[in-house]
Amino acid sequence: MSRHSIYTHIHKIYNSTKLLFLSFTFLLTSCGNPEGRTIKKLVGEWQWAYTKGHEQGNTYDVTPKSMNMKLSYVFVKDSVLIFIDGAEHEAFRFSCAGDTLRYGQEEVLLSISKGNDSLFLRNLECCEDVFEKAFVRKRERY
Repeated sequence: MSRHSIYTHIHKIYNSTKLLFLSFTFLLTSCGNPEGRTIKKLVGEWQWAYTKGHEQGNTYDVTPKSMNMKLSYVFVKDSVLIFIDGAEHEAFRFSCAGDTLRYGQEEVLLSISKGNDSLFLRNLECCEDVFEKAFVRKRERY
């Protein structure tokens, strides 16, 4: 076995281990909780913070500022409303199963921070094309 093939094999094992760790983390911190508690944590308005990833060899890192756009997801009991620049753009029913959030045509891994103030959505595909969308909870003004 050549040095290059050994390196490639070790790199594949490392990536598989990393993916397994991330999947385990999602399972512990997301929809894997009883569904009612997860939905209670999810309900509210979430403002888009960034999207990072790579697709077909191109890397991207976009923010509301770089896109000159405000995006927010508003989760209610069983629906999500998606707003762009303050105007409702789409609305879908949503559901959680395990660590998966489904809405519209989307099926993503869901993770909510311990402090319940950050939301992370990641694609389910275990391939070269990956993304992560991050949101922060909008706080009520008093």
